Amino acid sequence: MPSLSLIFLGDLNLPPWSPYYSRFVRRTKLHNTRLGFGIEPSWIEAATHVHYPRWVTALVKLSIDHIFVSSDIQVVDCTTSQAANSDHRMLWSDLAL
Repeated sequence: MPSLSLIFLGDLNLPPWSPYYSRFVRRTKLHNTRLGFGIEPSWIEAATHVHYPRWVTALVKLSIDHIFVSSDIQVVDCTTSQAANSDHRMLWSDLAL
């Protein structure tokens, strides 16, 4: 039976040091596309609809948005970029199937 190529992504609200994150990776055997490309925090950014103090958005940076892929998918690049008026940065991965 052929294996399935899987891509799983989203705002999981889990940093990589969370035990729930570790359990997810262990059980699914999926690979985080960030690995090898730096930390790339995706949250928290200043936005007009959220009212965090400026020092919070300057100091608190977490990787809570993730893209996971199965082992048959090659990750070419992974980066974040500013999203239009969002308190999250866009997480972008270039993949080769």
